[in-house]
Amino acid sequence: MILGKETCLEIANKIVKGALNAGATQVEVAIMNNRSYLTRFANSVIHQNVGERTINVMLRTVLGKKISSVMANDISEETIQNLIQTGLKLAKIAEENPDFVSLPEPEPIPRITGLYVRDTAECTAKRRAEMVKEIIDSAHSISKNVDSVSGALTTSTSEYCIVNSLGINAYTKLTAADVNVTVIAKDGDSEGFGYSEGISRNVKTLDPKALGIEAAERAVKSLHPVLIEPGEYEVILEPYAVQTALAYTAQGFSAEAYQNGMSFMNDVMGKKVMSENFNLWDDGTDKTGMAVPFDAEGVPKKKVVLIENGVPKGLVYDSFTAHKEGKKSTGHSGRFAPMPS
Repeated sequence: MILGKETCLEIANKIVKGALNAGATQVEVAIMNNRSYLTRFANSVIHQNVGERTINVMLRTVLGKKISSVMANDISEETIQNLIQTGLKLAKIAEENPDFVSLPEPEPIPRITGLYVRDTAECTAKRRAEMVKEIIDSAHSISKNVDSVSGALTTSTSEYCIVNSLGINAYTKLTAADVNVTVIAKDGDSEGFGYSEGISRNVKTLDPKALGIEAAERAVKSLHPVLIEPGEYEVILEPYAVQTALAYTAQGFSAEAYQNGMSFMNDVMGKKVMSENFNLWDDGTDKTGMAVPFDAEGVPKKKVVLIENGVPKGLVYDSFTAHKEGKKSTGHSGRFAPMPS
């Protein structure tokens, strides 16, 4: 069940007030409420259809420069009181963090339209099955060599609120629809594999037929591979390959990794190390991606230029890493460290 903005913020503020009354210096509460539904298929047939509902309440308690983090998975009165007391007990025995300054203060949060789409929230198992059938049928229509189609289609609705004792009261409601497809093609002793995926806030913008065709065409084209001599070759990377490469390098753009001397950026910041045609930036509010208005601390997302004309020049910060350098958070707080969106 979706709580709604008023109820979600009311619960979070209640926890903040309770922790302050119990002796905390500063308090932060995050509530993540999610429901998701999955249709999985293999060997060109649906074999699993499941749903899951979860709620997580995360409490960060500050006592001077001592900090604790605790989490619960229900919002009953008993659980909330236990959460508050556990947070205080752990904060009291925690070591002081000399670099901690403060939780973030409120900033205006941008309004981003299209984050919640009713068609996605109300997508039924029947509709997901129809989409999967389109994927499977379109893939098999490409070639008699297409042997099997597998993958998963998920639709979800989430609400997320962040409240802290300095005045942050942030709430958003999100939907998501994502699908991945793997096709195996066979011709004699040769096997080929193809992949495609799609993700959107709006389930209606996914094109099942196109995704099935895309994966099938790759699978068929990869049959009977030809050996080539080892050497240097110019290649054009498809978006999936670039996506994977960026995922592995993302941690290097974290201010925490940089401050700890564990980032590849440590030795190259400000130096030209790539083609001047290469530019990379992170913008969590860009609606061509899966935009969100704020981070895990309730700080609004900001655009950060990471590499400009081949020169590394930017990092992403949460409030803790930003305070260490006398800067402002870029709105990239995660559960464990600041990370690109």
